[in-house]
Amino acid sequence: MQNNAGMENTMSLFKRNTTKKEIETLLNEIQINLENNYKDLAIKAFKDSSELIEKYHNTAAINEKT
Repeated sequence: MQNNAGMENTMSLFKRNTTKKEIETLLNEIQINLENNYKDLAIKAFKDSSELIEKYHNTAAINEKT
């Protein structure tokens, strides 16, 4: 049973890292667009990242500490 619990924790950690990377990628896109003065693209990236964060929060893929 311990192996299964350990494997579940590993999968959970892997999924959390993937989720975190997706969010970081979108936040980086916002920053790049702002630095290059691409206002419309920055606004779109902000909306996309907000939606993604809300989706992950609602499905418990992330929490306040993540």
